[in-house]
Amino acid sequence: MHDVEVLRCTWSADCSWCTFDYHVETLCDLPLLSNLGAIWCLYSGVNAIVEHIEWLQALLAPFYKATGKPCLTKADINALRKPLAALKQALLDVKLLYVPPPGAPLVLCTDAAGAGVGAMLLAQCSEDPNDLAPVCYFSHAFGSKQGRKHSTWHEACAVYKAIMFFYLYLDGCINLRIETDCGIVVSLFSHKVLNDADPLAQFKLGLTELGVKKQMIVHCHSID
Repeated sequence: MHDVEVLRCTWSADCSWCTFDYHVETLCDLPLLSNLGAIWCLYSGVNAIVEHIEWLQALLAPFYKATGKPCLTKADINALRKPLAALKQALLDVKLLYVPPPGAPLVLCTDAAGAGVGAMLLAQCSEDPNDLAPVCYFSHAFGSKQGRKHSTWHEACAVYKAIMFFYLYLDGCINLRIETDCGIVVSLFSHKVLNDADPLAQFKLGLTELGVKKQMIVHCHSID
């Protein structure tokens, strides 16, 4: 059996991931975070993952603490060197990923903020529906124009981009649950189209074309 690339992940015959998700892989080259905006972008991008990887909350704690300051001093920046190195190493540790068998129920968790979106794809790994393991994840940073859009747009965009990114996993999957903490996104398929430029209508059309059904999107509580 030859190695096969799926979603920028290399699937090998011995059921291991050699490399995955170029957004995560490039963390190796991520420079030291030098301002609060960069820290918020990092924090927002992985916030959807926090609930499902126990050690991640602790690794994000130094960055979250730094966002409470009005600005960063040189000493503050230097103090983040080791936490950033630890975070990079942990995110690049492929042993945490689970390889789901064909037909396994999938859960897609999304989150968004003005800085960007994050998503985690999980698979049910036993008969217990709460026994979920992370399969893959990604983050996407917004530009300044997108970052100023309404929070509902951010949350709808998170779902759409996540479906696009993980589509090779999700294509044909009928046992899929998409979790969002935005009630308006949950009712997106009931949204009345106001005009052709209506952004929520565009997301609704895009998700429909990708095979997403109304009953797949469910509400979950936000992660603090």
